[in-house]
Amino acid sequence: ARDSGETMAAMAINNGVGPVAGSDWRYLGYKGGSENGVLSMSLLGQRKTDGKWLVVTASWNDADANVDTGRFVALVTRLLALAAK
Repeated sequence: ARDSGETMAAMAINNGVGPVAGSDWRYLGYKGGSENGVLSMSLLGQRKTDGKWLVVTASWNDADANVDTGRFVALVTRLLALAAK
């Protein structure tokens, strides 16, 4: 995917976590999906500090209830903050 400028641009339209969480990254691309009881987020990022590329992927499933989107995004945002260091 990193060789395709078109794919990289499309993934960066919405980084899934907002501008503040994305500010630690030179590039942050996102692909996610959801349905009742399932939420998934995958992010491709390039750190500003050293240019290293990293992937963060997380999924949450609950067969009995909808997933708490705010809580899930907060957890992924924290993972990104730790990975950016």
